[in-house]
Amino acid sequence: MDIIVTLQFTYGGVFLSNCDLRYANGVRIPNKIRVDVDELHVMLFHNLAADFDVEKIKTFWCRVNKKGYYYKLENDIDVLRLISSLKHKDLVDVYVVHLISEPIVVNDDVAVTPPLLLISNGDIAASFETDRADVSSSHPLDIDKDE
Repeated sequence: MDIIVTLQFTYGGVFLSNCDLRYANGVRIPNKIRVDVDELHVMLFHNLAADFDVEKIKTFWCRVNKKGYYYKLENDIDVLRLISSLKHKDLVDVYVVHLISEPIVVNDDVAVTPPLLLISNGDIAASFETDRADVSSSHPLDIDKDE
């Protein structure tokens, strides 16, 4: 007999841990997806989330029938662990954990100018040298003089 489960995605929230772990401030997607457990793999979760226009996905966490253990889904081995706990007609809440940019800490005592610090996708790029004249010499520059 096939084991068919229902997936329901929630995204945009955060996990909080007061007395127990819970996902708060998320947006629940009203569409529920029925799927055979034999078709579950980690890329299916990514593809389904992309179909709902969910972006910047880091990983997924799931909870079966709104109780018990949360399953972290980073790879297909994690998905197999989830599948082993599923029964026909289970409801699987899928929680999206989003990528966040690492904060850039700037010392307030140091002046930062654009040529010294380049930001690209939240990362600090290597500093670069701009084309400029060598002004380290104390001699005046004679532009008419050939070297």
